[in-house]
Amino acid sequence: MPPDGGVRDESQSKPTATAPTPSYKKPMRTQRFVPVLRYGANKYESEDFRSQRMQKMEAYNQQRNVMLNQRNEHQKQLADLTAQLNHLVSQLALQPKDAPEREDLNRQIQDIRFNMKQLQMSKDVKPNKLDNRKTKLLFKELPDCAKGPGKLAEWIAGNSLILQPKQIAMLATTGDGAVIQYKSHDTADMVCF
Repeated sequence: MPPDGGVRDESQSKPTATAPTPSYKKPMRTQRFVPVLRYGANKYESEDFRSQRMQKMEAYNQQRNVMLNQRNEHQKQLADLTAQLNHLVSQLALQPKDAPEREDLNRQIQDIRFNMKQLQMSKDVKPNKLDNRKTKLLFKELPDCAKGPGKLAEWIAGNSLILQPKQIAMLATTGDGAVIQYKSHDTADMVCF
């Protein structure tokens, strides 16, 4: 009760502190990427497009299986070399320090370690994407059919088998000439200046 004997005003009283709610992070849900129109889009495909898609998928699966087999074989070889190395190290530990067999075991251990290092460095790493720096070429002099307003885009669209038609708007022109992007390294290498 207040000292003056009046009624206590509840609006002026301070609110009581509540305990803070525990904050925790919800676990991230990892979901596989499911493309849009996964089930319904296939019914609109033409037979040619479907056969091309299946051929590409089959070629990709074959290449993937070859790479997986190579990786498994590589891992088996490394495992065999590791087992040999462990066996030789255990034999070396059992030998007395002045034994003449230690030198032979040391040489074998060094050979196996060298083979393991060579095996680890012999992986053929293929980049997933093309290196665009190798597909872009600088043309100091364009052909006559590509000169003039709108002619460059028309020339690129006409040569869409070897050029990137989607890059028309992104073609850079520098002080030296036009930069044109090809679809593959081989095509860019075939172009003579």
